[in-house]
Formats: sequence, structure tokens, C-alpha cells
Amino acid sequence: MDDFIRLAEKEVKTRYTIIYLEPDSKSKRSLRGFLNQNCDVVSSSIRDFHSTIHYAVENPFFRRDRVLQEIISRIPITISPKDYSLEVFGEGELVLRYESLVVRDLNRMLLSEGLRQTIVEYPSLDEEEMVILGEYFLQSRSIVYNDFNPHISLARNFNKDDLEDLTVFDEEIVFDNFTWMV
Repeated sequence: MDDFIRLAEKEVKTRYTIIYLEPDSKSKRSLRGFLNQNCDVVSSSIRDFHSTIHYAVENPFFRRDRVLQEIISRIPITISPKDYSLEVFGEGELVLRYESLVVRDLNRMLLSEGLRQTIVEYPSLDEEEMVILGEYFLQSRSIVYNDFNPHISLARNFNKDDLEDLTVFDEEIVFDNFTWMV
């Protein structure tokens, strides 16, 4: 039976919900410039800069006008240099870790809305949403990250010992858009 379950799980298309903020073009240029300046210590830079504010692989989280309008009303979001730092997460992921009450509020609002949808709306989903919901429930994964650490990933395979060798990055980061994928 376990082999059958594993085979069935492999056949299920992986589904997830991700909602992320996107830096404006000036912020992207600044981040690329910073990484280019540090190409001697940054070898695997990220090309698609974003900051995830909600990620779930167990329960889908569907777009609702009220929630979309709430996110739209909060952008643009500006992060000043005093509110961020360069850090290394996990096994060598260079990130620009920042603090923002607006972003934390959006994350909390999205978590609450996800819970509300699970309890209130799932019985009345349309046919397409029911298919998506079924695919989610066939996966056995964590519903959300345990800790929310607002950040922008900059590079992979970064040597933590090289953190001190990076030049100073002191540009404002402005998030002026967002993406919601289910």
C-alpha cells in the first residue's frame, strides 16, 4: 500500500500558493549593481528579486477582491537602509533581511484570510477551486513557514565568511507591485 501511495503522490501535480512583493525597477537595478560590484565573492546571484509575504503548500489560498484591495492600498512600501541588513540564511543563501510593520501586517492579514477561507469558504468553492483544493490535500507538507523573516534573496551558495568582504549597500528598496500565484 505504501508504494501505491508514493506513486500516487508523484502523479499529483505540486500545487502551492505564493504571494510576493516585487521591487520597483530602480531597486532591482540597485540590487543588481551591488551584486555586480561584489562578483568576486558572490558567484550565484539571483535574477528575480522578490519578497515572499505568504507561502503555503497544504491549503490553497484563493484571490478575493477585499484582500487584493488591502494589498494594493499598502503599496508602494519603502524600506530604508536603517531597516535592513545583509545576512546568510541556511546553507549559504545571501539575503537582504529587513523589518517593516506594513509587511508584517500584510503577512498576518494573509494568514488570517487563509484560515477564514479554510473554515468559511471551502464548502462553497467553484469547480476549478475544488480541483485545486483536492490536489493540495493529497500533498503532505507544511502549511506555512514557522517564522516569518521578511527578506529578499540575493544569492545562493554564498560563503558566510565572505559577508565582511561585501561592499556597503545603502539604497532604499521600494516594493511597488505584487504577484499572487495559486
